Amino acid sequence: MNAYVFFAAIFATPVFGLVADRFAHRSGLMAAGSLLLAAVFPILLYTNVSLWVATALIGIAFSLVPAVLWPAVPYLVTPERLGTAYGLMTMLQNIAMMVVNVAAGALNDANGASEQNPDGYRPMLWLFFALSVIAFVFAAALRAHETGSGGHGLESIVAGKEASRI
Repeated sequence: MNAYVFFAAIFATPVFGLVADRFAHRSGLMAAGSLLLAAVFPILLYTNVSLWVATALIGIAFSLVPAVLWPAVPYLVTPERLGTAYGLMTMLQNIAMMVVNVAAGALNDANGASEQNPDGYRPMLWLFFALSVIAFVFAAALRAHETGSGGHGLESIVAGKEASRI
């Protein structure tokens, strides 16, 4: 089932990249992706909806955020610092994935998560839900900033200072 998250992303990521290039609203799309991801965990926790639905939604959310986030970097960073910015982003992403995977595993171990005890996975799902909500809060704050006078052009199709003149 895990592989199908990425299978969904194979098709959704280029579509969301095209949407961001065509219509902009990058910070709004990041917020939408975070909110969609947050919606998946209550579905897993409290419904009997097919795992295919949750898997597809996670794949879409996993597509939406990176398809918008990574190309947004040139809107925020000078060309001389792009390599450093991408390197730092990758480093922070890998640190976060390591820490969250260790935390999720520890929660599963501490709660005896298994096929015989599926309720043991609930704390892990709550962790992922909380992280998704935090991501949404930050994306919504970014959107509020970007739609104000101090924005960097993430809501525009044109990058940089030119965006404020359009």
